[in-house]
Amino acid sequence: IPKENKPVSIIGFNASYLADIQKVAKIYNPKYQSIKIKPNGNDNASIVELSENVSVIIMPMKI
Repeated sequence: IPKENKPVSIIGFNASYLADIQKVAKIYNPKYQSIKIKPNGNDNASIVELSENVSVIIMPMKI
């Protein structure tokens, strides 16, 4: 799991992965389906937090 949190100006993700994350977020909190995305630069994995105890790792894609 990445420990750093490097800022980026532009980052791309596969939209189908984000749709899958949205489905999981809906299960964890049906009323407020919010997530936190913590990027780690354009080339490294980003952490997507669904709640305090649930995180998903997602890799950015080249745009």
